Amino acid sequence: MKDDLLLLALNWFYLLELTQVDFYLTQAKYSEDKYNTLVLLEMADNETVHANKIKGYIEHMGGFPTKIGKYLSHASKYIAKLTNYTTTANFFYVNYIIESIAFSDYKKIIKAIEPENTFKKEMLNGLIKNLIDEDEHRNWFLGTRRSLQKKGN
Repeated sequence: MKDDLLLLALNWFYLLELTQVDFYLTQAKYSEDKYNTLVLLEMADNETVHANKIKGYIEHMGGFPTKIGKYLSHASKYIAKLTNYTTTANFFYVNYIIESIAFSDYKKIIKAIEPENTFKKEMLNGLIKNLIDEDEHRNWFLGTRRSLQKKGN
């Protein structure tokens, strides 16, 4: 993958990670379930680490993290507030969809990166770690959603 396309892809991930952070923090703020609140806060912290790591990759390559990404991610707060008017199972399904998009896109970029130098090898390892986290998150949301549906929540 050429560096200009890689920078575009990394900016997409930066936007996606920031969106997840804002989404989970807002959901945690309005959650009435202590356990779910703590899980959402933990996931937000995890996604913050991802965003900061990706920002570092972008800057190392001489690029600039997209400013519009920061503003668009804040819009997700308003969407997250709407989840309070539906069931927890439904908003966990939205989270599952977002995590699944991240998972799928991470897999694509990982396959496209040629680890031709030390930086790209390190970046590839970092992106693989992010992929693992996204997979764990999406599976947690899916499993928790199914459990809540069985309980009628």
